[in-house]
Amino acid sequence: MSKMLPAASQVPIPFNERYRLSVLNVCDVLDQPVDPDLQRLVELASRRFAVPIALVSLIDEDRQWSFAQVGLTARETPRDQAFCAHAIVAESPVIVCDATQDPRFRDNPLVVGPPYIRFYAGVPLLVEGAALGTLCIIDFEPRAPLSSEELTDLQDLAGLATGFFKVRRDARGAAQQRQPEQEKERIQALALLSHELRTPLNAIVGFAELIAGEINGPIQPPVYREYAEAMRDGGRRLERFADRVLSYTEIVYGQVRVHEEEIGARNVAERACRLVAARAEAKGISLRIEPDGPAADHLTLRVDPALLEQALFQVLSNAVEHGVAENRGTSEDDPVRPVILIWGLHNGVASFAVRDRGVGLSPDNWESLTSPFHCGDGAGRQGQGDSSDCGNLGLGLALARRLVELHGGRLTLDDCSLGEGCTVRLNLPPWRVVDNGHPAA
Repeated sequence: MSKMLPAASQVPIPFNERYRLSVLNVCDVLDQPVDPDLQRLVELASRRFAVPIALVSLIDEDRQWSFAQVGLTARETPRDQAFCAHAIVAESPVIVCDATQDPRFRDNPLVVGPPYIRFYAGVPLLVEGAALGTLCIIDFEPRAPLSSEELTDLQDLAGLATGFFKVRRDARGAAQQRQPEQEKERIQALALLSHELRTPLNAIVGFAELIAGEINGPIQPPVYREYAEAMRDGGRRLERFADRVLSYTEIVYGQVRVHEEEIGARNVAERACRLVAARAEAKGISLRIEPDGPAADHLTLRVDPALLEQALFQVLSNAVEHGVAENRGTSEDDPVRPVILIWGLHNGVASFAVRDRGVGLSPDNWESLTSPFHCGDGAGRQGQGDSSDCGNLGLGLALARRLVELHGGRLTLDDCSLGEGCTVRLNLPPWRVVDNGHPAA
């Protein structure tokens, strides 16, 4: 898992980041001398497009490394300042005509300070389904979008660079090449297992529901009905777990792209809550949404609504399943301790906070809780060490984290203490905010 980037200037992180880094590692190109062939390639790109800067950049865990370059002296840049870090998530050409007008980059140190980047065009370098970096061109003046012919030429040059990295990968030997392949095979095996489990589970749950409902008459002795209910509930947990495994594995090694559109934060919150409302009602949980201040109702974001709703759904599901204390309902005014989704804007950062009133989470184990396939064992919900039902803590929070990181954001744990519940917060970077809900000055 990649290191968490600084919160102040988040960049998107590809969903297949771990696999992507494993392919990059096999190519063995980081911290290596400039390659003469790639150097000629970037010099050609600089002449073809009449730009002062051209480079083949690679995105490492927390930095951008230039394997060949024209117009720059430093070969290394922090990842959270790299334009190319956005391009490897898009897995398609990224064109920025004027960086000072683009919310993703207008506050970037490389835009407001030397070398004062204005124009950028980058094409991802894809090897075995992993975007290792880009071939990009940069100018100090705003420019018009590339013509179709120019874009084709830039993509052709990127194709030549990609071929170089494929040769490097092949030259590393079969044993090292198997590292990312074996990782992909394990994930694909999990996906296949999850898919095959769903058919028999559907039958088990269906028949258990018929028996528990005594469709064909009363069951004697009555304890058999309790057995059927236990089978039904256990089957449903396994179904949810299988669905999450399948969803997680398909996304991690699929071609996940962020399809952005402008949408109100309230709209996202309401749609996410509708996805979990039935389960909350079945458990007798009060599910509420609350804007954090009057401006929150008019907060507009540029995000992928489906992916952001899925992230919120996973956190809400975790709260519904594990975030309500057993001693809830201690007064008529509070028949159940609610799960509350709050959204708003703080210091330019848009956030969605899911607050529950359960037994709490262990902050010391937050990193493992948001890693895939983690199961309880005392490190999860405090006082809930049952590792037999790890579907939510095993994948739900991990899936939410990946989806938020794909948007350049962070999933954090706030205000957590034993017996007082906790708040899981989805933070989105300032460049995701289209309208902050406040009147213009």
